[in-house]
Amino acid sequence: MRTGVDPRNGLEELSTDNRLHHVRASTIGRLVVVVDGQPLVLPVNFTLDGSVVVQRTDPATNLYATQNGVVAFDCDGIDPITLVGV
Repeated sequence: MRTGVDPRNGLEELSTDNRLHHVRASTIGRLVVVVDGQPLVLPVNFTLDGSVVVQRTDPATNLYATQNGVVAFDCDGIDPITLVGV
């Protein structure tokens, strides 16, 4: 995979190892799914199994209903003292 900084917007594409490092250090996850044609952002607890993001859900939830659909996952952390996102 090619990584580097996109000259059009300054965004850096991270290597797989770098991405996994950041995910392992994260404390908050959000899963974005589409339910009835509308985006739904759900806070989730998660862990990694190798390089796969794993989380539990209940069969009665919107999240369970999208188990075979396309999703987006975002994660970051919170500073425990200031409670500000990092």
